[in-house]
Amino acid sequence: MHYKIGDEPVPGYRLETCLGAGNYGLVWKAAGPDAAAYAVKVITIDRKAGVRELKAVAALARITHPNLVPIAGVWLKDHNGTLYTEAEADAAPLQIGKTKHLFIATPLADGSLAARLADCRKRGLAGVPFPELIRYVEDAARGLDHLHLPTSDYGDGPGAIVHAEVKPTNLLT
Repeated sequence: MHYKIGDEPVPGYRLETCLGAGNYGLVWKAAGPDAAAYAVKVITIDRKAGVRELKAVAALARITHPNLVPIAGVWLKDHNGTLYTEAEADAAPLQIGKTKHLFIATPLADGSLAARLADCRKRGLAGVPFPELIRYVEDAARGLDHLHLPTSDYGDGPGAIVHAEVKPTNLLT
């Protein structure tokens, strides 16, 4: 399943521009059901783990913190094109080796720390001005601290979540 501008791979989210590719898939700018701009990440899954990943991301969607990007929606599309929400995931007839797509919708951020660094360098600066950089790092630390609280319950009982992709492209401005 390949997507293009104008497609609506999940209800209410119309793809407008491909923003780029990451380690796990493509990220699209999409117009959401409320006409606001969203980032829709399309992750290709070629193993039976799709339901587990859908449930894990859906658990993350229940987390709210001012320094974490909220998740607006999570869906799994099987190799036949059938779309499942977390509530329907256990009914998904997934087959090993059959390609599936996991969709994650979040509000679109203004940019990333990596993009801000590139902008600063284009303007002849050595990097992001220190006071501004410290604000971004402190905000990220507050969000990560919240994820690491061992007393939080994200669906499987009390525990902590470890973010494995802390990098400038994932720190949003």
